[in-house]
Amino acid sequence: MARTMALWMLVGLLGGCRREPEPRLVTVPSTLASATPHTLIKPPAASGTATHETLLPESLALRGAAGSPGRRLPLIVFLHGLGASGELARTALRLDALAQKLGFAYVAPTGPKDSHGRSYFNAGLRCCDLDAARPNHVAELSALLERLKTNPTLDATRFYLAGFSNGGFMADRMICDRAELIAATVNIAGMGPGSDELCSPARAVPRLKVHGDADQSVPFTGGHLLGQASLPNLDSVESDQARWARRNQCSGVSRPQGAARDLVASLPGAETQSSGYSGCRQPVELWTIQGGKHMTGNSTGLLEAAIGWVLAH
Repeated sequence: MARTMALWMLVGLLGGCRREPEPRLVTVPSTLASATPHTLIKPPAASGTATHETLLPESLALRGAAGSPGRRLPLIVFLHGLGASGELARTALRLDALAQKLGFAYVAPTGPKDSHGRSYFNAGLRCCDLDAARPNHVAELSALLERLKTNPTLDATRFYLAGFSNGGFMADRMICDRAELIAATVNIAGMGPGSDELCSPARAVPRLKVHGDADQSVPFTGGHLLGQASLPNLDSVESDQARWARRNQCSGVSRPQGAARDLVASLPGAETQSSGYSGCRQPVELWTIQGGKHMTGNSTGLLEAAIGWVLAH
């Protein structure tokens, strides 16, 4: 247990870890996994900026549940938080076991390292290209999804994004720019683009937001990223949800949906309350973790429920 908790500390995810039996991992056949050497996807550099080899090859192996004749698997692209990696997320969050249980394939790409040695994704003005290197991660992730669409074991109509923190910012950026590739997303402890950033999705995409109301790194009520005045200022979760409601052409207001649920073992009682807008072309839903901090959104039960939500859309 001590070793497991140490790993969670490394990834920066501290919520509700429970031991489970080791799964039987089935590696889905993939052109990505079999490429030797792996060909990195390099977008053209923006004028005056450097080109970055950003998606690390060892993080792009396609993993998950075993397919069956006549059935193609849905795909989850899991995007890690600032300073973590796809491999650490895979291990700490036990994504192999979750994929077996819920029946999906997944990839967990790793972003490049910044000048402080932290892996990151460039999701726009708010997070988390803190060196202003400007790698084009929208182009890279889009190219990855386009390549995976040709994989015969995958259902190309059911490609989903699940992102934590910096990865949540990136998942939302992908909706803004390449909505046609994505069936649904879950943004855990991240935020969408600000009011001063362009976001005009090609179509409405189901979006689930999961956020703790005691989060101090990406403040629930708004404030500076990581609580540092030198870093970008973020809108509140409420404002962020309202913008997504407009993008998804919701005609109603946000209201609580059902009773609160107990999805986080480390918090007392039923701590997670769902709310959502009505009259939407596609759902815009928020799960508020009462008393939840930044890392709480990746607890075992909550993550399973959130991924179950996106797979249902």
